[in-house]
Amino acid sequence: MKTATRPFKDLTRNLSPARRAKIEARKQELQQEMLMLELRQAMGMTQEDVAGKMGAKQSVVSKMEHAADLHISTLARWARALGGELRLVIDLPGKPQVAISGFGK
Repeated sequence: MKTATRPFKDLTRNLSPARRAKIEARKQELQQEMLMLELRQAMGMTQEDVAGKMGAKQSVVSKMEHAADLHISTLARWARALGGELRLVIDLPGKPQVAISGFGK
């Protein structure tokens, strides 16, 4: 059985403006979230590039990108290899965000 595809705008055309705004807001949130692999690729880097900057083997970077659980210090090294810095932020109910520092140095 073939399934017809339709453009997303066709699916949202008849939604209320409030609902479309909510969908757009969620879309923006999701665009801020990337898998490690996607972020590395967006930076134009290969696993070998990152491994070299980390002083690790390519296979280590591959395992990191597919791991469900990483040490914060390892993730911080990976972020620095991309040219960035890892920030760990905690959102508490009714409180301002708190950035945790002093890890992965």
